[in-house]
Amino acid sequence: MKNTYHIPRKSEKDSHEVKKSTFISYLFHAPHMNDVSSHLQALKQKHPKARHICWACIAGDPADTSVRGFSDDGEPSGCAGKPLLKVLAYSGLGETALFVVRYFGGIKLGTGGMVKAYTTAAQRVISLCSTEKIVPTISGEITIPYRMEPLLRYILQDPAITHTEFQYSEAVRVHLSLEETSFQRISERIRTECNCTISPDP
Repeated sequence: MKNTYHIPRKSEKDSHEVKKSTFISYLFHAPHMNDVSSHLQALKQKHPKARHICWACIAGDPADTSVRGFSDDGEPSGCAGKPLLKVLAYSGLGETALFVVRYFGGIKLGTGGMVKAYTTAAQRVISLCSTEKIVPTISGEITIPYRMEPLLRYILQDPAITHTEFQYSEAVRVHLSLEETSFQRISERIRTECNCTISPDP
């Protein structure tokens, strides 16, 4: 069963300064790794003089470690990308790309200073983020006689039903989508009360 998780409702931006270095952080919705690459290329064009553009992403379900990635982009290993990913993972967000653009101010921060600066940049921009919930759904089809349509329509008023489409021929065919976590409950009710079953889409 897939997981329910939250994604950014819109892009966010923040900036702060540490010892004359400017850290500009961006948060984007990124359902796929290709989206991460597209945002990175756009930021490189927007900030051609930046010393580093470090990033981290969870380009999908946050429970799936295969959709995670990060880059230090020339910063010392472990000082930028990993801290960004750690903060992003802790937030619970999925389908999200986090970037931090650094303009070097001439003063070295040291390993601990860089980890703190990138961690702070991530925390600040994530704190601005409004989210929406992603609820996995299952789609399927039901075929019933016309006499059962009123009862089925009543059952399909359940808030876990996210979409219905009725078609009429010799019988009533209904294509529907419903929250995955409610599939067993609703399908059992339809089977018991309407004497029919939901055939999940392939």
